[in-house]
Amino acid sequence: MLRIVKTNRSGELIRPEQKAFGGTFPFFEKLKMGGTGSSKMIYHKGIPEFDLLNKGEVGMTSFVSFELLKNGLLLRLNRNQKTKCLGIQLTHIKVIKLLAYRIEIREKRFSIHKTKIIHRGELTIESKDGGLAEFEILSSNFESIKKYFECPPLNPIFNYAISTNPPEKDIGYLIQYLDLFT
Repeated sequence: MLRIVKTNRSGELIRPEQKAFGGTFPFFEKLKMGGTGSSKMIYHKGIPEFDLLNKGEVGMTSFVSFELLKNGLLLRLNRNQKTKCLGIQLTHIKVIKLLAYRIEIREKRFSIHKTKIIHRGELTIESKDGGLAEFEILSSNFESIKKYFECPPLNPIFNYAISTNPPEKDIGYLIQYLDLFT
């Protein structure tokens, strides 16, 4: 079950909150893990406390990043300088699902168009009490976020799949056609 956690003015957890989630990892363990914080992703829906910040404001994006603690996961939301921090114990998470979508991009290098596949993703976190939070992962952060959730404390509850849909086309294809007319 997600709950609001108290932070100090610089956004760090106060000590009683740290203890409630098992504490933070020691410095060298954080280094070995590649850090305990995630890249940013876009929050869509599913967490009432975050949805209240989104209420009444249209056209603004809410960014979320995660921080891994020994027995918990913090979610930090930032929406136009309004922030909120929530936490959930790892034992209360049923599954974390990442569905990847392929994007076919065309790059022009030295007057030659080259095609490659990158990914964007949709992340859902389902809690044991039935809550379901939805996030969007941009292609620029996809690999780092995938790696983040594959780390040992989260790996047992992490589920990764690639969509069987045909690859989406990137704007590079449109630019290629515009080049024909210039």
